[in-house]
Amino acid sequence: MSQSGPKLAWRLAAAVALTVGFYTLALIIAAGLLALAILPWVLRGSNNLWVTVTCFILGVTILVAIFPRRQKLEQPGVRLTEADQPQLLALIDEEARATGARAPDEVYATLEVNAGVMQIRGRRIMEIGVPLLHVMSERGLRGIIAHEYGHYAGGDTRLGPWVWRTYDGVARTID
Repeated sequence: MSQSGPKLAWRLAAAVALTVGFYTLALIIAAGLLALAILPWVLRGSNNLWVTVTCFILGVTILVAIFPRRQKLEQPGVRLTEADQPQLLALIDEEARATGARAPDEVYATLEVNAGVMQIRGRRIMEIGVPLLHVMSERGLRGIIAHEYGHYAGGDTRLGPWVWRTYDGVARTID
């Protein structure tokens, strides 16, 4: 197994445990709320209407919120093309060859002081913050790009969609 194998396995195990834990807790809470809404009516034939309505709405809201949704790719910034930024895209391609990685299919410029990669349905996407281009030397920028290729090699982008869906479910539940 490669060096990234055990590290990826632990991250995968943690992601699975946290995901299962979140969905289990959310289902238990939703079931409890629905039980509080329905069981008094079934067992006693009456209940406080406000408690019933509130518990029912909260229980259903949690069930709707935790249902995973398909990840949509919204352009994170301005898409860079060979015509617009030939030097930057050539530098990204050079780093891909140097690291033995496949170059991204799409590169976007963002307004964040950050860089990142993702993989959605097999498409490799790289984001580079314009502020980085202003403050980094070419050598520093190459280091950042090589680091981002490390995320592809380390398997980080394979866990990304799963982690994103769980994060999205948690955020919707909290909202």
